[in-house]
Amino acid sequence: MVDNSTLSAEQRTQELARIRAGMIRQDYYLMHRRPAAPERKAAVLLEHFQWLVAMEKAGHILMTGALFDQQGRQGEGLTLLRAQSWQDAQRLAATDPFVMTGAVSFAIERWLLGAGHISLSVDLSDQRVTLS
Repeated sequence: MVDNSTLSAEQRTQELARIRAGMIRQDYYLMHRRPAAPERKAAVLLEHFQWLVAMEKAGHILMTGALFDQQGRQGEGLTLLRAQSWQDAQRLAATDPFVMTGAVSFAIERWLLGAGHISLSVDLSDQRVTLS
Protein backbone atom coordinates (compact mmCIF):
# COMPACT_ATOMS: atom_id res chain seq x y z
CA MET A 1 0.00 0.00 0.00
CA VAL A 2 1.21 3.48 -0.83
CA ASP A 3 1.40 6.18 1.86
CA ASN A 4 -0.66 9.06 0.47
CA SER A 5 -0.63 11.09 3.67
CA THR A 6 1.77 13.69 2.25
CA LEU A 7 -0.18 14.31 -0.97
CA SER A 8 -2.11 17.52 -1.40
CA ALA A 9 -5.76 17.42 -2.46
CA GLU A 10 -4.71 18.33 -6.01
CA GLN A 11 -2.05 15.60 -6.09
CA ARG A 12 -4.59 13.05 -4.82
CA THR A 13 -7.02 14.08 -7.58
CA GLN A 14 -4.30 13.82 -10.23
CA GLU A 15 -3.18 10.39 -9.00
CA LEU A 16 -6.74 9.12 -8.96
CA ALA A 17 -7.25 10.40 -12.53
CA ARG A 18 -4.01 8.68 -13.62
CA ILE A 19 -5.11 5.33 -12.14
CA ARG A 20 -8.61 5.54 -13.60
CA ALA A 21 -7.25 6.42 -17.05
CA GLY A 22 -5.38 3.12 -17.14
CA MET A 23 -8.39 0.98 -16.21
CA ILE A 24 -10.33 -0.95 -18.82
CA ARG A 25 -13.69 0.66 -17.90
CA GLN A 26 -15.77 -1.82 -19.92
CA ASP A 27 -19.55 -2.04 -19.47
CA TYR A 28 -21.22 -5.40 -18.88
CA TYR A 29 -24.67 -6.26 -17.58
CA LEU A 30 -25.16 -8.61 -14.65
CA MET A 31 -28.23 -10.84 -14.77
CA HIS A 32 -29.04 -11.87 -11.22
CA ARG A 33 -31.45 -14.82 -11.15
CA ARG A 34 -33.53 -15.41 -8.02
CA PRO A 35 -35.74 -18.45 -7.38
CA ALA A 36 -39.43 -17.72 -7.98
CA ALA A 37 -40.94 -21.19 -8.52
CA PRO A 38 -38.02 -23.64 -8.07
CA GLU A 39 -40.28 -26.63 -8.74
CA ARG A 40 -40.45 -25.50 -12.40
CA LYS A 41 -36.68 -25.62 -12.97
CA ALA A 42 -36.30 -29.37 -13.55
CA ALA A 43 -38.71 -29.37 -16.49
CA VAL A 44 -36.59 -26.83 -18.41
CA LEU A 45 -33.09 -27.53 -17.06
CA LEU A 46 -31.93 -28.96 -20.42
CA GLU A 47 -33.34 -25.96 -22.29
CA HIS A 48 -31.71 -23.56 -19.83
CA PHE A 49 -28.29 -25.14 -20.41
CA GLN A 50 -28.85 -25.15 -24.17
CA TRP A 51 -29.73 -21.45 -23.90
CA LEU A 52 -26.52 -20.77 -21.93
CA VAL A 53 -24.38 -22.50 -24.57
CA ALA A 54 -26.16 -20.77 -27.47
CA MET A 55 -25.81 -17.37 -25.78
CA GLU A 56 -22.12 -18.05 -25.09
CA LYS A 57 -21.48 -19.10 -28.70
CA ALA A 58 -23.29 -15.97 -29.93
CA GLY A 59 -20.96 -13.85 -27.81
CA HIS A 60 -23.60 -12.63 -25.35
CA ILE A 61 -22.26 -14.36 -22.21
CA LEU A 62 -18.91 -13.55 -20.68
CA MET A 63 -19.37 -15.74 -17.60
CA THR A 64 -22.21 -17.52 -15.87
CA GLY A 65 -22.71 -19.74 -12.86
CA ALA A 66 -24.68 -20.68 -9.79
CA LEU A 67 -24.29 -19.28 -6.29
CA PHE A 68 -24.03 -21.58 -3.26
CA ASP A 69 -24.35 -20.89 0.46
CA GLN A 70 -21.87 -22.14 3.06
CA GLN A 71 -23.76 -25.43 3.38
CA GLY A 72 -23.39 -26.04 -0.36
CA ARG A 73 -27.04 -25.36 -1.23
CA GLN A 74 -27.56 -23.83 -4.64
CA GLY A 75 -29.74 -20.76 -4.70
CA GLU A 76 -29.36 -17.87 -7.08
CA GLY A 77 -27.44 -17.54 -10.34
CA LEU A 78 -25.40 -14.87 -12.05
CA THR A 79 -24.74 -14.28 -15.73
CA LEU A 80 -22.45 -11.56 -16.99
CA LEU A 81 -23.89 -10.40 -20.32
CA ARG A 82 -22.31 -8.51 -23.18
CA ALA A 83 -25.05 -6.16 -24.33
CA GLN A 84 -25.32 -2.82 -26.09
CA SER A 85 -27.74 -1.33 -23.56
CA TRP A 86 -29.77 -2.04 -20.45
CA GLN A 87 -32.78 -2.80 -22.67
CA ASP A 88 -30.73 -5.21 -24.78
CA ALA A 89 -29.58 -7.02 -21.63
CA GLN A 90 -33.18 -7.28 -20.39
CA ARG A 91 -34.30 -8.61 -23.76
CA LEU A 92 -31.56 -11.26 -23.74
CA ALA A 93 -32.28 -12.28 -20.14
CA ALA A 94 -35.99 -12.62 -20.83
CA THR A 95 -35.26 -15.43 -23.32
CA ASP A 96 -33.80 -17.70 -20.60
CA PRO A 97 -36.12 -20.73 -20.29
CA PHE A 98 -35.95 -20.42 -16.48
CA VAL A 99 -37.35 -16.90 -16.84
CA MET A 100 -39.87 -17.79 -19.52
CA THR A 101 -41.43 -20.51 -17.32
CA GLY A 102 -41.42 -18.38 -14.17
CA ALA A 103 -38.93 -20.62 -12.37
CA VAL A 104 -36.76 -17.57 -11.65
CA SER A 105 -37.11 -13.84 -11.65
CA PHE A 106 -34.20 -11.65 -12.63
CA ALA A 107 -32.74 -8.22 -12.18
CA ILE A 108 -30.24 -6.51 -14.46
CA GLU A 109 -27.48 -4.27 -13.19
CA ARG A 110 -24.86 -2.45 -15.25
CA TRP A 111 -21.34 -3.39 -14.17
CA LEU A 112 -18.42 -1.16 -15.06
CA LEU A 113 -15.36 -3.41 -15.09
CA GLY A 114 -12.36 -1.50 -13.85
CA ALA A 115 -9.68 -3.88 -12.65
CA GLY A 116 -8.94 -7.56 -12.18
CA HIS A 117 -6.71 -10.35 -13.40
CA ILE A 118 -7.49 -13.32 -15.62
CA SER A 119 -4.95 -15.92 -16.69
CA LEU A 120 -5.53 -18.30 -19.55
CA SER A 121 -3.26 -21.23 -20.26
CA VAL A 122 -3.63 -23.42 -23.33
CA ASP A 123 -1.64 -26.66 -23.69
CA LEU A 124 -1.74 -27.52 -27.38
CA SER A 125 -0.44 -31.08 -26.94
CA ASP A 126 -3.54 -32.25 -25.11
CA GLN A 127 -5.90 -29.32 -25.78
CA ARG A 128 -6.11 -28.55 -22.06
CA VAL A 129 -7.32 -25.06 -21.17
CA THR A 130 -6.96 -23.56 -17.71
CA LEU A 131 -8.63 -20.32 -16.68
CA SER A 132 -7.67 -18.80 -13.36
